[in-house]
Amino acid sequence: MRTRKKDDAKFMELCGYIGEEIREQREGFFYTIKDVSQDLGVNASQLSDMERGKKPFSLHNFLSLCDGLGLKPHEVLRNARIRAGYDD
Repeated sequence: MRTRKKDDAKFMELCGYIGEEIREQREGFFYTIKDVSQDLGVNASQLSDMERGKKPFSLHNFLSLCDGLGLKPHEVLRNARIRAGYDD
């Protein structure tokens, strides 16, 4: 049986991998955190925390980031799962 604490830790770990993927894509387009955070309507430190896996993405912010960067959400999630070493 899974414990809430273990599930929370796995969730935050996956958020970190999602953040890495978002950050790499953002930097590949030469966008700064400030540029993207202003477009998204969050402060730069909040976006930085999300990219570093220190704060979870809300679904709204995740989808807005993907849309703003021209990314397909399912591909970002797939790549994050690959980074995390998840099999399925």
